[in-house]
Amino acid sequence: MDIIEKLQQIADFQAVNAYVPSYILTDENREERQDEGLGIAISKYCQWDGIQIMKIFMASLEDANFHGEASKVQGWLDKFEDEMLEGKEE
Repeated sequence: MDIIEKLQQIADFQAVNAYVPSYILTDENREERQDEGLGIAISKYCQWDGIQIMKIFMASLEDANFHGEASKVQGWLDKFEDEMLEGKEE
C-alpha cells in the first residue's frame, strides 16, 4: 500500500465518522467529504495546533510547486508568531 492509498483510507474514515456516525458517502458528496475528512485528520494529528497545521499546508504547497502561495502562508505564519510573541511580552 502506498501513501496515497493510506491517505485515502484516512480521508474515507474521517469523512464517514467525523460528524455523524455512519454518514453515507455518495458519488455526489465523496470528494468534498474526503477533503474535509483529510483536513480533520491533519488537525487531529497536529493536536489542533494552528501553527503546525499552517506549516503542513505550506509544505504541501511547496511540494505542489505553488511557491508563491507557500511564501504567502509563510508571511501569515511569521506575522502570527510575531503577534504571539508580542502578547507574551506584555
